Amino acid sequence: GWWAHNYHLSKIPSGETAAGTVYEINFPYQASKVACNFTPQPHTHHEKIVSWAYVGSSSGVPTTTAIKQAIVDHGPVAAAVCAGSAFGRYSGGIFQTNESSSCGGDVNHAIVLVGWDDNTGTWRLRNSWGTSWGESGYMNIKYGVSNVGYAANYVVYDGGGCPDAYEADNTYTAAKYIAVNGAAQAHNFHVIGDADWSKFTTSGGGVYTITTAGLGANSNTKLAVYDTNGTTVLATNDDCPGSAPASCINSWTAPITGTYFISVTQTSTTGGCTGYGYNLAVSSNVIPKITSVYLPVILKTPLCSEAQLVQNGGFESGQVIWIQSNSYIIDQYYHHSGSWSAWFGGYSYADDRLYQTINIPTGVRSARLTLYLHVYTEEDPNDDPYDYFHVELQNTSGQTLETFLWADNRMSSSGWYVGTMTWNDFSAHAGQSRRLFLRGTNDSLYFTNFFVDDITLWTYCNSLGAEPTGSTWQKLDAPPGYTPVQPTKPKGQ
Repeated sequence: GWWAHNYHLSKIPSGETAAGTVYEINFPYQASKVACNFTPQPHTHHEKIVSWAYVGSSSGVPTTTAIKQAIVDHGPVAAAVCAGSAFGRYSGGIFQTNESSSCGGDVNHAIVLVGWDDNTGTWRLRNSWGTSWGESGYMNIKYGVSNVGYAANYVVYDGGGCPDAYEADNTYTAAKYIAVNGAAQAHNFHVIGDADWSKFTTSGGGVYTITTAGLGANSNTKLAVYDTNGTTVLATNDDCPGSAPASCINSWTAPITGTYFISVTQTSTTGGCTGYGYNLAVSSNVIPKITSVYLPVILKTPLCSEAQLVQNGGFESGQVIWIQSNSYIIDQYYHHSGSWSAWFGGYSYADDRLYQTINIPTGVRSARLTLYLHVYTEEDPNDDPYDYFHVELQNTSGQTLETFLWADNRMSSSGWYVGTMTWNDFSAHAGQSRRLFLRGTNDSLYFTNFFVDDITLWTYCNSLGAEPTGSTWQKLDAPPGYTPVQPTKPKGQ
């Protein structure tokens, strides 16, 4: 066999009704050849990928640099290796026995490369033989040994990656408004084939300029303006003179007053997290006219109102709104209220990330974030911190603006903690879009589980006065009849 990604993209097996993943609980792994039409059929198919591609070719080992960049842009990379007897006996340390000859210079086993260490010149390899093999299922293997990295490839999953604040906007019917003469919008070609649509309102006869700027190293934009029907092309540009690979449509005249559409596409078949961004702006010399004045009554719209900004903060709608680094974070295992929570860590080298984009109202002065955290660890509670959880406030490009509410394995408890982050001056974020980003990590041994639930972020129009600012944790009593949870992450995670 070879890579089965097409079954997660569009290929439908015999007897099934759809492409996509089938969970192991519904079709358990068997270490032998079995019929694909395992009963009962059809199975429920869950996550699908957007696309997949080889880092290099299907018949060779890409450069070490190319594999590293693929991991940065797309996450863990699937690949092959020649697994001989020494590979099978590996129990720890750095593996550097070249067994290529035992495969006739070819490969015989599929693995996943999840990271690297240039200090030791090794890949961090995840195997599929269970946690009793190697270092809890992982291996440190020298670059180039045993053809490791052969046919390296990656998948693009639209539920992860680095979508910008305006996704989903891949068609004109999903286009978001961009203000004429307003702030530029930051977009990102986060997956292969990503197209970004925007719309803007014009005055008939008005002259408008549409531009892309601030392109990432891997971005190459192409602009198009469409008529009010969203399907008729009125103007296009690939490379703006003197500013390529940025694009510009200069001095375009709107035929009539109405809403027109803009599409921005990537000229190359690439996409990812690093270097695929650009800024979109629309400008005009048209000055809006005041056509009516109503007197003597003047209605004044409040500049600010108190608001709770986090959507699905109790996770009771499952994975809605939140963007997670893997599909096992939002779970029904253990919760503060309701039936769902977010579960970070609990497995070797965990690096679980979760975020949603929030829009801060104009005029906000102060804010308070609250969440509930339960920690269960296998570490010695009197030992040093090894496993961590924290929260960040980021811009829409993923740049960290603030980090707070740090927790670690020493907070393991039978009850919950309530964490609070208070800003007495939140005005720098007013009128902006921000990412609320949560992250939990584990080292290689003695796992720690961080359960997070009931997240709120309230914004206020006035100062909170003398109330203490910054982040604090308050320990709550354990509920009656509490039994410590001892979870294990789903297989493969």
